[in-house]
Amino acid sequence: MIKRLALALLVQVSAMYAGQVYKTWYTSPLLGMNVPYVVILPHSYAQDVAQGKRFPVLYLLHCAGCDDLTWLQPGAGNMNTLIDSVHFIAVAPSDSNRYGWWLDSPKLPYFAHSRFLVEELKPKIDSLYATLPGRLSTGVAGWSMGGFGALHNIIMHPDVYGSAFSIKGGVDPTLPLNPSWGGSDFGLYKDLGNTPADSVNWNAVNILLNIHRLTTESVHLGAYGGRNDALFAIENRRLDTIMTGLSMPHLFFETDEDHYGIPDTSMLRVLRFFDSVFVHSAAAVRPRAGYTGHARRPAVPAGAVVWYDIRGRRLAAFPAIDKRYLQNASGIRIAVMPDAACRVFFHAAP
Repeated sequence: MIKRLALALLVQVSAMYAGQVYKTWYTSPLLGMNVPYVVILPHSYAQDVAQGKRFPVLYLLHCAGCDDLTWLQPGAGNMNTLIDSVHFIAVAPSDSNRYGWWLDSPKLPYFAHSRFLVEELKPKIDSLYATLPGRLSTGVAGWSMGGFGALHNIIMHPDVYGSAFSIKGGVDPTLPLNPSWGGSDFGLYKDLGNTPADSVNWNAVNILLNIHRLTTESVHLGAYGGRNDALFAIENRRLDTIMTGLSMPHLFFETDEDHYGIPDTSMLRVLRFFDSVFVHSAAAVRPRAGYTGHARRPAVPAGAVVWYDIRGRRLAAFPAIDKRYLQNASGIRIAVMPDAACRVFFHAAP
């Protein structure tokens, strides 16, 4: 408790120099508990709203054993500092360390975490903040258990979420237990069961077995894995292979990271992915104070598509085409982003 209070005070102080962080809770009838969550706003939120701007929302789902405050820590999201490099609101709920895997458990009636996000938390956020509530302005991302949760929730609710990104996610839960998981079920026995008859529950939520269900053309998917991730590296490569084989547009990259921690450089790549695919407010977007690496994008013909690589570097402009992501001859994925849907300014990649 003392640690959480100290971190909350640190967050309030840091908000004077970066994004605004508000910590509160929601009394959930579905979960039968008070659910803590944090809302992370750009520092100029009030000024932008006064000028008629409304914001996309990214929901951040934490890892097993973590909580809503995890995303504020350096090396684990650092969102209160990084939020001003993009143009949306971030919301990070907690599952109170109940290892809920952000799904609706067939075993436990009060483990309805997926329904909670859609039926309770999102309507609450949309009622309190100047949001763009449509699916094309609503995304979900997560780390580890939360990476599974992000992809699971867009599979279950593609009418609510238009984009999802998995950060070193545990996307291949199996029964008997996946041997690459180091012998731990990370709470899934409780959620899904551990008898042979329960394997149907595990198969129903296995991302590798169910990603094909995402047939909506306007769904935008991303994932990244750590080459030194002893738990989930192999299954994240399998996820990329499966989506490529299904001709599903997506962004995938690998780093030299292990499973633990998210460097700011990697988190920025995730945030820029959402900033590029979100439908933004028509109100002008200004660069954030304190960021000196912004550069104005050159004008392009109306209807053209501008190509950027995954570090945000502009490559070229071409006539409009249908595909969102392409792959060049050397196998490097290129993000194809309509210029009108992108920010007027972008933060130069390190």
